[in-house]
Amino acid sequence: MNRGWCIGSRGFKKGLARDYFQNHGAIQMEHADLRQLNELRWEAYLDASLTALSKTEADLKHAKRLRNLRNEQ
Repeated sequence: MNRGWCIGSRGFKKGLARDYFQNHGAIQMEHADLRQLNELRWEAYLDASLTALSKTEADLKHAKRLRNLRNEQ
């Protein structure tokens, strides 16, 4: 660990964040670091939700595109 909270790939950071919150539940960080950690957690929640619904990110993009087309008409 160092300033910038963690060195590594996005996947490594996601795994580290997941493991940390399973064991500790809370953390104190600087604003920018906490923001990045929250984004990783939200991404993990989204991935889990999509998996539970048998959907992909491509499905979300397609649905958004359809919604935008309907709003333009």
